Amino acid sequence: MPPKGKFEIQPNFVAVGSWGKTNITYFFQNGSTDIAGTGEQASVIQGMQLWATYTPLTFTPVTSAAAADIVISWQVGGSWRWISV
Repeated sequence: MPPKGKFEIQPNFVAVGSWGKTNITYFFQNGSTDIAGTGEQASVIQGMQLWATYTPLTFTPVTSAAAADIVISWQVGGSWRWISV
């Protein structure tokens, strides 16, 4: 048992394999009606820039979902919302 206030994290899976590319293309399928303008896209792009700062990854927007490695969209489900990637 870990000490009080400490958590012992057990892995639920083991990551095996690799993507084999460092330039990741992405496409925004839609935006959120909860955020004015393109603020949600700006936040995701800011996160990608942070990843690019500390990893060998680059992120490039493309003009269609068919050309993208990652398609980002906001969906409604029941009484809550989520981002799907």
